[in-house]
Amino acid sequence: MKPVERPINRLIIALLLALMVVSSARAGVTSAEGLELTVDTNWPGTGKGGYFPVRISVRNVRQQRDLRIELQARGLDTIAANLGRNFTVEQNQTVSFTIPVPMVNNYSYYQVKIYEDGREIGRGNLTQRINLDFWREGVPLLIISEHKEDLRSLSDALRDIHPGRGGVDPEDLLCQVLPAEMPEGWICYTQLGVIGVSARAVEMMPRARREELRKWIATGGTLFIYRPITPQSDSLSLILGEGSADTNSENQIQHYLGSIRLVQSDPFGWDKDAWKSFLKKDIRHQQSGFRARFGFEQTGQSRSSRRRRKPFLLDIPGVGRVPIRIYAVMITLFAVGIGPLNYFLLKRKKKLHLLFVITPLAAVAVTVGMITYGMFSEGLGIKGRCLSLTCLDQDRHEAVTVGRMSLYAGMSPRGGMLFPMDVAVFPAAGEMRSGSLELGGSQRFEGGYLPSRTLVNFVTAGVAPARGRLVVKRTQDSLQISNGLGVGIKLIYLMDESGNTFRAEKIAAGGEATAKACPALTGRRAGGLGISQDSKIPLLTQAQLEKSTYLAELEDSPFFVTGLDEVAESGSRHILYGRFAEASNDSPTR
Repeated sequence: MKPVERPINRLIIALLLALMVVSSARAGVTSAEGLELTVDTNWPGTGKGGYFPVRISVRNVRQQRDLRIELQARGLDTIAANLGRNFTVEQNQTVSFTIPVPMVNNYSYYQVKIYEDGREIGRGNLTQRINLDFWREGVPLLIISEHKEDLRSLSDALRDIHPGRGGVDPEDLLCQVLPAEMPEGWICYTQLGVIGVSARAVEMMPRARREELRKWIATGGTLFIYRPITPQSDSLSLILGEGSADTNSENQIQHYLGSIRLVQSDPFGWDKDAWKSFLKKDIRHQQSGFRARFGFEQTGQSRSSRRRRKPFLLDIPGVGRVPIRIYAVMITLFAVGIGPLNYFLLKRKKKLHLLFVITPLAAVAVTVGMITYGMFSEGLGIKGRCLSLTCLDQDRHEAVTVGRMSLYAGMSPRGGMLFPMDVAVFPAAGEMRSGSLELGGSQRFEGGYLPSRTLVNFVTAGVAPARGRLVVKRTQDSLQISNGLGVGIKLIYLMDESGNTFRAEKIAAGGEATAKACPALTGRRAGGLGISQDSKIPLLTQAQLEKSTYLAELEDSPFFVTGLDEVAESGSRHILYGRFAEASNDSPTR
């Protein structure tokens, strides 16, 4: 007699299988031909955009091998981003690295493949989806701690703030990792709105990870450090560097476009209501999400709804518009010439039968002419329009730049778009078609990222070394400016230590000018220069004119990276924000 299966047993087996699937979505181990491949995807991924970090470890028990690993997208639509990276692994060595996957796809799964000498030697599937889903609510939140924290009250608070509309499970917004599990590269944090880290975990992090965390903050991220020993905790100095840890009365410090907050108590002893108050009022986490920071609020629609995506699009003057007048003239001349004029001439020569030959040939010639004119009138090069804001720190010799650009390529560049690993690149949702990303010392975007004769939009953010500087000297009733930025300045506003505003125009690269007193800048923000009217990115207007600061509009930007050798810009705006120390004419230049 067959044993009777109880429903409870089947339920237990089903739950165990489900747990196995969930676990495999986070991490998996695959063995193939002397290799052990471990893939970790433990990360809060709600598909808001940015990069998703896939952490990979490869252990080799054979002799030294030159390998290639690829992540191939398997989506339900045409958008895809296939990624590849070459690496070398010694015998009995383990190589670990992070592959930042740009979230440009909807409903995409990735397959991991590993190659040696062009031959596939192993593969595995990432069962976790790495996708865009702008309809879903929520701001991803990461906790970095030296031990496992009790996340129940925080999870309940997120559940109340984001009740799960659009199919969101609030637990997907929250993730916890150890300092050793942090991915490499600050761009892997771009999708996160808020990160919480314990003071002890900051001390345990490798220096490189602390620096990557700082860059994420600089481009608009919100970090809170909990359980610090004192308000001037060493953990703050470890992230920002010595001499940069002065906090205000609320234990908060602004760092470029982002901020850090010190939480003196242990927040994981709070109840749900305390967490809700902290998230909503103290750090305003819903305003720090990816969409809000980088202006993607208008792109949460399907690709077929162009009318609803249009607010995000940044037009390039003179590009993408049909030359109606030229075409109207050509069509009129064609109609007159092929019609009555052609008929009259052929009738006089008694060769009306040639109408059946001349008419189609003329139609082909005119059609080819119109197409050729359309192609060459816009050129075969790359045209663009860029809007950027750069925060320049002359003491740190560093520049933080956020911006957006619209590109139109007459012919798609053969080598694609090349960006440093420290520059995050976000295509506008719904505009990209299948493409590929090659990783190494840089990011090479190819294929559908910049197709020919198609207007595409990108948002970029980056942190880079910068040697340019402005030198400001005090005279009796004005400020003397020396331009050491390497590019010309169209317009500059400065506010001195006493709160007086000064203005100057047209300062050539390497030149000097006198800034004279003027009325205060409207709004005192970058928006007062007019960039807010067409930027659609809140970060671009965040810089505020305060004492001992300046706001300038540049003729070009040496800080903004387009990823291309040459772009013919039209209608671009480049704003620079920085601090200065007034010097007298007798004092040495800093």
